[in-house]
Amino acid sequence: MLALLGAGSFLTSALNQYCYDDVYIVFHNPNVRSLAHWPQLFVQDYWAPMLRMGLYRPLAILSFALEWHLRPETAWFYHATNLGLNALITVLLYVLARRLLRPAAAFFAAVWFGCNTQHLGVVAGLVGRCDLLAAAGALLALLAAIEAIECHERGAEWSGLGWSGAAFLLCLMALLCKESVIALAGLPVFMIWLRALPQRQEVPPIFTGDARKNQAWWRGLVQPFRQPAVWALGSATGVYLILRVQVVGWMARRIQYLCNPLLYAGWFARMETALWSGFIGGLNLLWPFHMPQDYSYNQMAVITRADSPRGLAVWVMLAGVAGLVWLMRKKPAARLGWLWLCFTYLPVSNLLFLIGTIHANRLFYFPSLGLALVLGAGAEMLGASMAGWRWPRVATAAASACMVLLLSGYIWTDLRQGPRWSDNLSYFAYMAHSSPNSAVAHFDDGGVLQQWGHEKQAAAQFRAAILIQPVYRAAWLALAQCRLLQHNRAWALLDLRHAFWLRPLPGVFNQLAPLELQAGHVRNLLREGRALQGFSLAPAQRAWIMEAEKRSLQAVKIKAGAGIHAVRPRKKRSGYKARAGSEAERARESQPGDIKYVLSVF
Repeated sequence: MLALLGAGSFLTSALNQYCYDDVYIVFHNPNVRSLAHWPQLFVQDYWAPMLRMGLYRPLAILSFALEWHLRPETAWFYHATNLGLNALITVLLYVLARRLLRPAAAFFAAVWFGCNTQHLGVVAGLVGRCDLLAAAGALLALLAAIEAIECHERGAEWSGLGWSGAAFLLCLMALLCKESVIALAGLPVFMIWLRALPQRQEVPPIFTGDARKNQAWWRGLVQPFRQPAVWALGSATGVYLILRVQVVGWMARRIQYLCNPLLYAGWFARMETALWSGFIGGLNLLWPFHMPQDYSYNQMAVITRADSPRGLAVWVMLAGVAGLVWLMRKKPAARLGWLWLCFTYLPVSNLLFLIGTIHANRLFYFPSLGLALVLGAGAEMLGASMAGWRWPRVATAAASACMVLLLSGYIWTDLRQGPRWSDNLSYFAYMAHSSPNSAVAHFDDGGVLQQWGHEKQAAAQFRAAILIQPVYRAAWLALAQCRLLQHNRAWALLDLRHAFWLRPLPGVFNQLAPLELQAGHVRNLLREGRALQGFSLAPAQRAWIMEAEKRSLQAVKIKAGAGIHAVRPRKKRSGYKARAGSEAERARESQPGDIKYVLSVF
């Protein structure tokens, strides 16, 4: 039943095609289309050969290549594998929860995780395979480590060493799928400290008030490090880090401000924003019915003031979570779940180091396993408390009905929203609609609309992105292309000029120079040419600059000739051309970074 629920909740996504990163990572990736050079996957970047982003996930690419070898260009085969992996993770979570919870509570925890709507992006998107393989490998490695510890406690040392070797291999495989499970090595240590595993001898608690009764408290601290399984998981993490540093380096190479506005934030703003991001992710896990699909600038703004409403809400939520931890302190499953949630979220929280995004729903897939254990422990505590009520059966039936309604809402939302990941057109439209304050979401939606020939709708999306972030250079360039396709050369010239002065580059100059010559703006062209003095210009670019100098010299000679200034009467412009010309003249009077210039374009 758990496997059917874990796969059937997202069944409508099985007929989807390639969308978003799937197009580049899977469909157009030469490393996926052939297995002839599969060893090279372990010595190159995840985005190779297109980009170099500093990500190392060779086993995920190898899984795509194996499936392409079996069924080439068959999208449903990839989606079916994702559904099967989600079902496997749901069952593995139940196996782990049964060691700490009663069957009903463990079943609720596993069903809640398997049907959660926030996991839709991981299951429906093919690149979510990285999260699925990493989570499955991490759970298998943890279960193998638990078996090794139990064998060590029973005295079966050789069996324990075998399970420790299996834990080493599974942990290394999980890390080679995605680096987000790097906190896996610390989970067995927490399980031993929290008395969530059997122990051969009675060890005093680590933290108590009476030090005289616990003179050997240090024995509780060092006990986990006597287990070979703990050292096996730590060794696997060390091997992965060595491989990663040798191939791609420590961290991601490209962190864009639009995707992660914490790039230039102070440490206090970074801490508060990271905590706010964690609370938002937890709330979306509990109530995942209306949540954005993109959190780029400025969908999730940086908290810059501690006395702001969101800054105060962070500390209120932190106090509430501390209260819940205190109320559930006697449940080993709850203690392990809270530590699992916080410890596995820490590497992707932007607290220790910056990652490529400020927030993403897929980042909470592995940490949500800990929240599932917390909810299972809460359900067990609720069932125990209702046994002493006046009508315990009625209360139990009402609580069960509420849980069934919540899970039914999860499944219905999964089935309804699954087709939104069918292709780029539907997905990016949904992303722009659900994230109205994200400049990247509007820009991506405009790019897809432009590819499909909808220039008018694409221009509207590019304008929305520019209004959110006026210095979005790529959006100005894309808007200029839409203007040219709509034969609005005057406005395209303004857009290109603004994009050029945001960052003078020869590539933008190639598009700008012909329009400047055609419009007769010789002085502007010369000024733009002087801005490229540090670049080696192509012959065509030098020819445009020379043509502008020639025209400028001719104009000077005409004025300095006989003192006769032939002035042609200007024709009266009407309609759209007159309005575009007046806006162009007004924009030329403003500076490129002036807000008047931005408003004049619209």
